[in-house]
Amino acid sequence: MLAYVLLGVNPNTEEKVYKKLQKFSEVKSVNLLFGSWDVMAQVEVQSVASLNDFMIDKIRKIPEVTLTATMVVAK
Repeated sequence: MLAYVLLGVNPNTEEKVYKKLQKFSEVKSVNLLFGSWDVMAQVEVQSVASLNDFMIDKIRKIPEVTLTATMVVAK
């Protein structure tokens, strides 16, 4: 299953978070953004349960991440 994760991060930590995200096997691409969100990651996992585990065990444990929004791709 494919999903996009938008991340809000602490000021001036975008590059640090970008590099951390690139190390996760579930992350297929990462982009830095201008606007309301700072970073966007394209994520591929096997199921909703594995997406939940990825978000809780990896993304939300990055200290610089302050907010996330996850969009699961329908098709």
